[in-house]
Amino acid sequence: MTSPASGGRPAEPAWSLRRVQEPAQTDDLRIPPADVQRLVLLLGGTKTIESASGRSWRRAEHRPGTVSLTAPGRATQLRWRATSPQTVVTLQAVLPGTLVREAAHELWGRRTAPVLDSLGFDDPTTVQLLKGLAAAEAARAPELYAETAVRFLVVHLLTRYAALPAPAPVPREQRRTARVRAHMREHLAEPLTLVDLATVAGLSPWHFLRVFKAEHRTTPVRYLAALRLRTAQEMLASTTASVTEVAYACGFSSPGHLTTAFQRALGTTPSRYRQELGRQQAGEPPAQPRGSAGAVPLEGSPS
Repeated sequence: MTSPASGGRPAEPAWSLRRVQEPAQTDDLRIPPADVQRLVLLLGGTKTIESASGRSWRRAEHRPGTVSLTAPGRATQLRWRATSPQTVVTLQAVLPGTLVREAAHELWGRRTAPVLDSLGFDDPTTVQLLKGLAAAEAARAPELYAETAVRFLVVHLLTRYAALPAPAPVPREQRRTARVRAHMREHLAEPLTLVDLATVAGLSPWHFLRVFKAEHRTTPVRYLAALRLRTAQEMLASTTASVTEVAYACGFSSPGHLTTAFQRALGTTPSRYRQELGRQQAGEPPAQPRGSAGAVPLEGSPS
């Protein structure tokens, strides 16, 4: 199975997946450097494998389920021997280095990808993804399935084995998030998804989520939910709009949705909240414990 080339453009290195029956012993296998990420999953048999590292050799014991990685641009020199009578069978995946770098950029905003290189490790998620790709090939699944699975595999490997701390937002990114916050306020009555907000920011959804969380210490979706609720509080306090009108003006799907959000965050209903504010303005004693009608905070943003 390989990825399709794009018509009219120079084809990028395709990703590929193949099942290989290996010899019981190999004394010197040399693979020249290439801009690809290699993954090898042992399906059957067991073997002792060694990889040259300068003048020394690294060794690992492989059994079914063991995965090895070779990073883009790495030359490889290997030797191995079977340690059981079963035939050594591997599933070998080759992914373009551009895909790894693009995923790293979306995750961390960095063009240089971390090195994914390991002589052997056990990871059920990677194993299932590779086996799932093989099954999809056998079933002739739609190409979209395979492309999505490959991308998820790359993101999983990067976040699991090469995670980097998120860099602090740069001023340009702060301008992007300010634009998104303004868009949220102006379009509060509309349904807004993460993809919608990322489009306003001019970023991919993954990159936008990372940038927004680094600045606000919360996700865009949670920030938007808090903004809807705080705006509803302000409208209930400063206008004569009905609870139903407030709910739809703030983007809640129904008055009941607004009531549920109020009870969860403030321990009261919108109607009781408005009544309590009226009592306070009239100088009457509160009918419920103080503090239950406080403003909903928006993390990491000016009030």
